[in-house]
Amino acid sequence: MIKKIIITFIILKLFNVSNLQCNDCYSEYWQSFFWRMWDNNTFAIATYIKIDSKNHFKRIRAYQLNEQFIWQAKKNLSLELHYAYLNGRPILENSKWRWQHRLELEFNPSFPLSCGPLIVTRNRLEIRYFKTESVPIYRWRQRTMLTIPLKNNSLLKSFSIYNELFYNASDQRISQNRICPFQLRIALSKKAELDLYFIFRFINRDNFWYKSAIIGTQFIFKYVTACKFFKTLTKIKGRLF
Repeated sequence: MIKKIIITFIILKLFNVSNLQCNDCYSEYWQSFFWRMWDNNTFAIATYIKIDSKNHFKRIRAYQLNEQFIWQAKKNLSLELHYAYLNGRPILENSKWRWQHRLELEFNPSFPLSCGPLIVTRNRLEIRYFKTESVPIYRWRQRTMLTIPLKNNSLLKSFSIYNELFYNASDQRISQNRICPFQLRIALSKKAELDLYFIFRFINRDNFWYKSAIIGTQFIFKYVTACKFFKTLTKIKGRLF
């Protein structure tokens, strides 16, 4: 069942992305992994890995390693501190690779609605250090997500949509907007889940907006030891293939 859902999703989105590519729109595929390595219900430590490819998956565009410290301050509020290392190149053609160190501070309240859905916000301040810049660059990101839990389905956990804005403090402009009309969370096991999503990305470069269409998958592993982590990967492979 999971395999059929994934194959159908990829076929439909590949068709959509191919059409967009022909209309002066870049296509990308994002693959990420989120591993909650330690968790005591108040504090947690997690690792996030992300790999981006572009232009019908022809080549790797960027990769990212992110270490996260999470404090669940209240039931509906988390405070987070991240360190991220990124190496990649902008989406534009003929751009050069460059590394980036990034410190991220997050304030993330959520708001349950009486009818069942949940509004989840992510408010992030990024302090970015580039290879080519002598001073740090500050960027603010705000994401508002509407999540609808699918409580009567043991396989499909939730459906979400969201919008995320990027604001560059250095030159006081909105540099990017991400619109996600589709994100589906699937339960793979007791300790693992899979997100399938589709994003329209708009990037402001020199007052010109470039378009990008993204297919993405994210594997989410809850608190497990390293040994159980790799056992979970083996089980997931068996269920999918």
